Amino acid sequence: MITAIVGGGIGAGATLVAAFGVEFYRRQRRESKVRLALLKEMQAVERQGSDGDVFNTIKEAMRLAKRGNSPANTFIDRTVYQNIGSDLSLLDQDEVDLVVEYYTLAELWINRVEAYREVMLADGFTPEMNLPGDDVEELKYLEEIRNQAISELQSNM
Repeated sequence: MITAIVGGGIGAGATLVAAFGVEFYRRQRRESKVRLALLKEMQAVERQGSDGDVFNTIKEAMRLAKRGNSPANTFIDRTVYQNIGSDLSLLDQDEVDLVVEYYTLAELWINRVEAYREVMLADGFTPEMNLPGDDVEELKYLEEIRNQAISELQSNM
């Protein structure tokens, strides 16, 4: 009788440990997938910018927008970020903070470029596009946040 109880307890304990292990493994895999997908999406800006940074990527988008040629929402991809939903909470809080700040600032710039493009199309003129000093500093900050987010994601891989 005692042997059956002890055996049952050991079996139940082993089942719990195995179930926890499987769940832990699944969570780790989902977390790694989210981290890697965000990392690739954020690094994709490097392939789009003439000098591999957000600043030049946005300046190029503004130049194209000035001619009314560029759909503004394609120069900084947000597909992964928009589709990961609650899986973002799998990441460490520092990662989440930096990722959310980057995509929030990027969205603001995407809207600025689109507004600029619409003005250029409506008014029919193309003045020289020079970024005011504040805009240059904001873009540098966006690049800094992006680099910090990439670094944080990489350090947790």
